[in-house]
Amino acid sequence: MGRQLQNITDIKILFHIMLKVAGVNSFHTNDHKKLVGTFYHPDADILDHEAFEGTAVNGGDCDNDGDGDANEVPESFDARYHWFDCISISHIWNQGNCAADWAISVTSAMNDRICIASKGNITALYSPQKVVSCCEDCGNGCNGGYTAAAWRYILKKGIVTGGDYGSNEGCQPWLVQPCNASTTSADPSSVLGPHGVCGGDPVATPKCDLSCYNAQHKGKYLDEIIKAKRIFTFDGCAARKNLRKHGPYVVTMRVYEDFLAYKSGVYHHVTGDYLGLLSVRMIG
Repeated sequence: MGRQLQNITDIKILFHIMLKVAGVNSFHTNDHKKLVGTFYHPDADILDHEAFEGTAVNGGDCDNDGDGDANEVPESFDARYHWFDCISISHIWNQGNCAADWAISVTSAMNDRICIASKGNITALYSPQKVVSCCEDCGNGCNGGYTAAAWRYILKKGIVTGGDYGSNEGCQPWLVQPCNASTTSADPSSVLGPHGVCGGDPVATPKCDLSCYNAQHKGKYLDEIIKAKRIFTFDGCAARKNLRKHGPYVVTMRVYEDFLAYKSGVYHHVTGDYLGLLSVRMIG
């Protein structure tokens, strides 16, 4: 958790964030409506985003396959409604103070495609914990990593089932305690939920465990493992066609300081310094 705003430096930091929010709002047009306004909790540190964004730049190459045979792309598309039996598409992981977006986005996309390929028969959640903790070539666990390497790990080693922190669901539930990134009201002193506010440095990466450490799970670890068949990249229209036919995939975007002020809508960089790369799952 971050430090309290107890000195003039901390107060200046909070004021700096509020100015960024005001600046973004002043630039918004009809195309980019005023969808910003989230204030960070006073317990949060200006550098808390380091425990949120963890995608590194260099991740290696994958086979290039655009899947040109997919159906034409409609004007709008939402995978959650198109494959409503696949509840994983609507599931949002709380990564806590672990910069594991690189692993969570990849595992989630894989999870969705497993369900879609099974025509809704496989609905279990698959955990990103194995990728974060056991992939030695992926980067630095809770301190960031590479999405391409995460895909290669799933291709070679696979993933296993597992639910949210403390859920006792699946073989390997998520091990990092949840936290709240920010408040959702204009009052920065309000408290969100039971887990406190994210802050400080990323947590230590949980140790690799090649077993079902959830004692309540009856399945066997080796029987749980499922692997990707192949990995590939695509761009432009081919990406949209592939989403329509096969399901969500992973994209990586550059984020700037104004991103920290968003609570909904489409991110549009207007002002603020560059923070880093953030990997997310594209669902529509």
